[in-house]
Amino acid sequence: MLSVAHANEEFLLLHERAIWWERLRAVVVADLHLGKGDAFRAGGVPVPDGATHADLARLSAVVERFDAECLFILGDLFHARSGNTRATLGALSDWRRRHPHLHVSLVRGNHDLRAGDPPASLGIELLDAPARVDPDAPAPGVLLAHEPPEPGASDAAGFTLCGHLHPAVSLSHASGLGGLRAPCFWFSPARAVLPAFGSFTGSAAIRPTRRDRVFAVGPDCVAEVRPAFAIA
Repeated sequence: MLSVAHANEEFLLLHERAIWWERLRAVVVADLHLGKGDAFRAGGVPVPDGATHADLARLSAVVERFDAECLFILGDLFHARSGNTRATLGALSDWRRRHPHLHVSLVRGNHDLRAGDPPASLGIELLDAPARVDPDAPAPGVLLAHEPPEPGASDAAGFTLCGHLHPAVSLSHASGLGGLRAPCFWFSPARAVLPAFGSFTGSAAIRPTRRDRVFAVGPDCVAEVRPAFAIA
């Protein structure tokens, strides 16, 4: 894990592809895409089972390690309506019963709009972006969203934690480590894009500017890298 000071806040970047926001006692994740394997199998694509249970177990480990009071999900809790099977919803219900006192908020993402909201019985707060979850913080504060604001967005609008892009960095360009590509946290002055938390998700190579900071995620660590291909 690695501590990053940004936008008058302190964020702890975790190798589990999550953020620990100590001031709010909150874990922040993006893009779980629960049930994606079920959706693929429903479409006739044979893929391995078990990603949903593994991802929820990893999420439990983070929540319990920090004794979190809040969980903010930055969109795409579910992958598709066809993936919302009895097994997927049952696994999520079991997970919720394990954390009955955890306040969970979901900022709806593009996949959530198609997959549908989680059952009300799960007690998940539903938010539309941009969401301000700390109204008592000094302006402009931190906003939560799924899709990143446009590059060059005014800092006056607030700093945004978001997902959607599934960012990754090629370490062959960043650190002279040929052939390696890793998910990453991508910080710019107005936004931080989280890597996808879900293990059964793709990724997209980023094109950071020289003002950005990029933090590659390894199996058990997070490290800042300085991509040589950063643009002006």
